Amino acid sequence: MTTACSSKAVCEGTKEKSSAVQHRYRGTYTDRLNLIALWVRKEVAMKTFVLMTKIASQDAHLVEVGSKMQQHDRSSHAWLEEIKKKCPEVRFKAHYALLGYWDFMAIYEAPNDETAAKVSLISRARGAYQVENWSAISYERLLEITEELGT
Repeated sequence: MTTACSSKAVCEGTKEKSSAVQHRYRGTYTDRLNLIALWVRKEVAMKTFVLMTKIASQDAHLVEVGSKMQQHDRSSHAWLEEIKKKCPEVRFKAHYALLGYWDFMAIYEAPNDETAAKVSLISRARGAYQVENWSAISYERLLEITEELGT
C-alpha cells in the first residue's frame, strides 16, 4: 500500500495538492527522510587522491629550480585559496616536499574524479610543470576487496 505525502515541503513544486500526491515508497515520512539521508551520505562519500607536482623540468638548471621554488612559495597560498573557492568540498590531509623525481605531494579527499581533475587543472594553471593525480584506497579497503573476490 502506498502512503500519501503528509508534508507540503516534500511535494512543493508539484501542481497537485500535497494530500493528493501518492508516493511509491512504502513507509512513514521519517522512513523516507532516513532513506534520503542514507542516499546523501553515499553520494558525498569522499575519495582519497594523491596529487604529485613537479615545478621544473629535469633539464632545468639549479638557478631556474631555485627561482621556481621561490615562486612556488609565494603562489602556494593563492593556489590553496583558489581550490577552496572553486572546489570547497576538497579536504587536504597532508602536503610534502619531496627529494626525487616529484617536488611536492598533496594528499586530499574529494567527492569524485571531476573535482580531482579541477584540482589538477588549477595546479597546472598556477605554474606546475607536471601534474599527476592518483586515486588511492586504504590498505584495509584493499584487504576487504581481496576477501570479496575470494583470493
